[in-house]
Amino acid sequence: MKEDIFEKFIEESGIAVPKDRVDAAYDQLALEITHASHYESMMSGTILMPDDMPFSVEDIRETARKQVKTELVLEEVIRKENFEVTAEELEAEAKAMAERQQTTVEDVKRFFGEDLSLLKKDILLRKAIGFITGI
Repeated sequence: MKEDIFEKFIEESGIAVPKDRVDAAYDQLALEITHASHYESMMSGTILMPDDMPFSVEDIRETARKQVKTELVLEEVIRKENFEVTAEELEAEAKAMAERQQTTVEDVKRFFGEDLSLLKKDILLRKAIGFITGI
């Protein structure tokens, strides 16, 4: 249900999707799919031909377009709603992550940096998604 609300919000937004961003996302997706297919081929001992690829160029391009549009819409929601992340929210996220990973907060800080700034974007994105879906 919330996925439907989210997808509808994204698709109905009037935000422009720059072709150069879609092209870059397409290139990245195509590379990831190619690498995964080659790895699978090596592991299974079968040779995959281009026609055997599980996705068409059109499918990959549409996925890239949706990814870029989602990023742009979420960035716009964050900006318009003036979402921010407090030090307390970062600490709480580090604590929750440490519990999930069965490690310490100190280990999480070593990985993400003492100020946990690398977690900030994730928290902002969750706030924007929660805003859109009403959760």
